[in-house]
Amino acid sequence: MIKKKNKFRYFSVNTKIFVSYVPILLMLICIGFGVFRSVLQINAMKKICISRVSELQQISDKMEYIHQNTINISNVYLFNETIQNFLNYPDTETQFEQSRRYTRARTTLTEQHSIFYNIPFYTTIYGFREEAYVTNSPYGNRETDKKRVSEYQKMIEGQYSQLYWADVKNAKGDIVLTAARYIFDPSNGETLGMIFFDFAESLFSQTFQKSLQNNETISLIWENGQIISSSDPDRAEKAFAGKDLLDKMEGYSSGYFHDTEQEELVCFAKYAGWDLYIVKTEPYQEVISTLSEPDLYLAVLIVTVIVVFTLVTILLSHYISQPLKALTREVGRFHNRTEKPNSRRLMVKGDEIFYLREEYYKLQQRIDSLIEQTIKEQESKREYEMKALQNQINPHFLYNTLLSLRFLNRIGERQKLDQTILALVRLLSNLFEKEASSHTIREELELLQDYILIQQTRYGNNFDVEYHCTEEVLDCKIEKLILQPLVENAIFHGISSYEDGGQIKISICRQDTQVKIKIWDNGVGLENSCQPSEHTVQIKHGIGLDNVKKRLYLMYGEKYHLDLFTPTEGGTAALLEIPYQKEEKEEPYAKGDDC
Repeated sequence: MIKKKNKFRYFSVNTKIFVSYVPILLMLICIGFGVFRSVLQINAMKKICISRVSELQQISDKMEYIHQNTINISNVYLFNETIQNFLNYPDTETQFEQSRRYTRARTTLTEQHSIFYNIPFYTTIYGFREEAYVTNSPYGNRETDKKRVSEYQKMIEGQYSQLYWADVKNAKGDIVLTAARYIFDPSNGETLGMIFFDFAESLFSQTFQKSLQNNETISLIWENGQIISSSDPDRAEKAFAGKDLLDKMEGYSSGYFHDTEQEELVCFAKYAGWDLYIVKTEPYQEVISTLSEPDLYLAVLIVTVIVVFTLVTILLSHYISQPLKALTREVGRFHNRTEKPNSRRLMVKGDEIFYLREEYYKLQQRIDSLIEQTIKEQESKREYEMKALQNQINPHFLYNTLLSLRFLNRIGERQKLDQTILALVRLLSNLFEKEASSHTIREELELLQDYILIQQTRYGNNFDVEYHCTEEVLDCKIEKLILQPLVENAIFHGISSYEDGGQIKISICRQDTQVKIKIWDNGVGLENSCQPSEHTVQIKHGIGLDNVKKRLYLMYGEKYHLDLFTPTEGGTAALLEIPYQKEEKEEPYAKGDDC
């Protein structure tokens, strides 16, 4: 199976940033376009609907004009003397008087009609007495109007002074809207009859014809759903509007909504005087299609945004990648001291970040190698220094020991000489056969015992040594021959001048994470220890304590403490504290009592 190469890895950081921003940019533009377009469409649609509602309210004003003029006309008839006499005639009236009364009433209808010439209507006066009936309307006669009176009386019962608008009816092929009102005697309030005003549907359709545009429909609808007038003949023939339409308009004086069932935009305004809705509908998609102008603005805006974002992305990617490129060049110069980095090589290896990552791993490996090499060199150097210091002690010690053997041989102490030589052999074999620079405290004490035996022989057993050591510290690691110079100082500077009664105490115990080693002698003390004598070789050479401090520092660094002081009981004490180091698992212990 062939593994496909990741071509994207070989692009520069500049290109990667630009390519990464492109989908984000496109996504933001698409979302922004959708949201902005929706907002523009909603605002544009709102403006259109508000304009439509405003037009409908103007039609409502025209309806109010018709209503008020109809009331004015009815008031003229209501208080007209001729009409009053026509309805309230005497019972003894002759036929001539009756004919004359009728003629006068009809003349009054004609005169009043000419006064309100701007509103086409027909008038019918129906008196409650047999001979009181007159009309100029082509839509009725005495019999049909009698039925209308009976119907209207039920509708307007108790509202004798108000103008009542009845439901529309189809009369002789025309749609007619009727307004009815009682006529009563002003002197006693007795109802004399009713007056009808018949208006053709065309009167109302004229109020909204000028407000119509292509594929728009305006309808006048009663609250009960009956259509009074409509610019759409199909709707006018239905007579009643849909219930869903009325439910959405109920409770509002004006408004607009999207009729999803008919896919129409519906705008409406209510004329409260008649409880009448003036409704304007138009195809919803046609309204949406008129909103194409914002799309043009959006297209221009989107192109501008794309150009601006592209420029910003290029500048931003350049700003981000520039420091990386500079760092890449510096890394290249670091690895190629004599020439500039090969840009072709960088492209083969990948982009700047990939190249820096590879170079970082190489540099890390190189640093690890150098650290390891430095540690080995330091360890080797420490071992060489330690051996050099030990070798510095060995000649010093042998010099003093050989002087003692020479003294024993001179005085003829063969047995002591033999014991001293055996102790020296054990001491030298332990020193030279074992290459390790450290060993346990147990082994250090064994070397120290052989050394003390040699020194006791040399000074004629003029001092005794006591050991106080807890069991737990015997396996603790310690630098080889680190205690010998301290014991040597106690002998040479403290008790070498004593003929008898010299005493040395060596105490070793553990305290927390430290091992405390105390070497005390009852000698002359620190104040008198510098007096010259024949046995002060170590002072002349200045090797002892300085050698111990250097070896302790090489072994423990700053973690050791060495101090010389005069205790209260007199003499001199050397106190050494070193870290407790043991390869085996440490067991719980009790603090030593010998410290």
